[in-house]
Amino acid sequence: EVKKFIRYVKIYGLRRALYKAAGRKRVGHSAYFSGNLKNRPRRVGVIGCGQFAFASLGAMLEMYAPARFARSYDINKGAQQSFETFFGITKTTIDVADICNDVSIDTVYVVSNHATHAGYAVQLIKAGKVAYVEKPLAASWKQLSELTHLVGADFRKIYCGYNRPFSAAIGQLKEMCTAAEAPLTLNFYIVGHFL
Repeated sequence: EVKKFIRYVKIYGLRRALYKAAGRKRVGHSAYFSGNLKNRPRRVGVIGCGQFAFASLGAMLEMYAPARFARSYDINKGAQQSFETFFGITKTTIDVADICNDVSIDTVYVVSNHATHAGYAVQLIKAGKVAYVEKPLAASWKQLSELTHLVGADFRKIYCGYNRPFSAAIGQLKEMCTAAEAPLTLNFYIVGHFL
């Protein structure tokens, strides 16, 4: 375990390595990490409290964002509880409706099982939230169609793709899609894994 931690430090730096280790162990509270968070408003929700949400999304939010987590939800209540404890979330969330109905939340990250991404995104958008959806956006044509009809031309309601919607490459793609008068074809090589 010490060798793994040292490798994390070399790859991610000490602070992020500590988040990764805490995410694997699921222990404690982030008081050591989050001393500067007390004045940040709680406006962010997360659906899916696995390792990515804990160690990547949580770390980046705490290190760089102007807000912090207000609620979290996971079908695995142990994962949800450890996430809430670590990030100091005090509001109890029974289901996704609690996140949708919480007026203090304006942004929700969906990092759950791939087959659930589109369904959660639909619920969030209907509730007036901005949904950041980890890849893939949908797992079937039916899900994609429902999302497409709901979002329409207002892409500010939803962001997709490994939570990097403001990267230079995505900005260029948005410009190309907006300017294109004909269909735009993109080819990708994707390496996936079973979750």
